[in-house]
Amino acid sequence: MQEISQLISDCAQTLAPGGKLVVSFRNYEHELTGSSRFIPVNSDDERILTCILDYEQEFVGRKR
Repeated sequence: MQEISQLISDCAQTLAPGGKLVVSFRNYEHELTGSSRFIPVNSDDERILTCILDYEQEFVGRKR
């Protein structure tokens, strides 16, 4: 939590006056299974980029 707090503080100091920081949060408290493990990241007419979530003992990892 301290690292998250520091990150937000650092971002606030870096923003231009009137600038905004937009963040999102995914709740990984409950393990996703099957196709729900695939998180779309970006796509265009020719490619699709996804991450696959892997649940470990103490963290959620990703494969690319």
